[in-house]
Amino acid sequence: MQISRFPSVKLKGTSATLAFLFHNYNHSKRLSLEGSPEMINIFILAIFLIVNLLISKIYFKKNLNIPIKSKGILSKERKRGFQLAEAGIFVIFLYLHFFVLVEGYFPLFVRIAPIIGFFVLLNFNRGLELWMTDRDSKAYYHNWLAATIMSIFFAVLAAGQYL
Repeated sequence: MQISRFPSVKLKGTSATLAFLFHNYNHSKRLSLEGSPEMINIFILAIFLIVNLLISKIYFKKNLNIPIKSKGILSKERKRGFQLAEAGIFVIFLYLHFFVLVEGYFPLFVRIAPIIGFFVLLNFNRGLELWMTDRDSKAYYHNWLAATIMSIFFAVLAAGQYL
């Protein structure tokens, strides 16, 4: 397959596929912050992630000495009800995500609603579990902060679609 700009270079396999995608992407769309909604949304998301990191890592962890406690979904220290709730949230996320993909065109905020909803509910569930089991450590602040910031990001994104 001859994809390269240089006629003497021939690519095979995965390299050819990546080169083809990169070549078509570069020539079909020039990304700039002016007028490109995707870039503006990525910029807004980056701002929210930076704010989350600053509050969580610097203010909560260093200034207030609130530790970050994370446990996997199948950890033995977790309560069974919260594990089942996470599994249910994941199944609902998969169903909604594939429904949005298959059913046709939806605006951007509807297409990303399942993933944001998944992370908001997941962080809220984990924060609720930490609040119920280890209220004194205040580690649930980190999870609830992440859920709040993701909710605000989604609200800004949804409002931006109608402005």
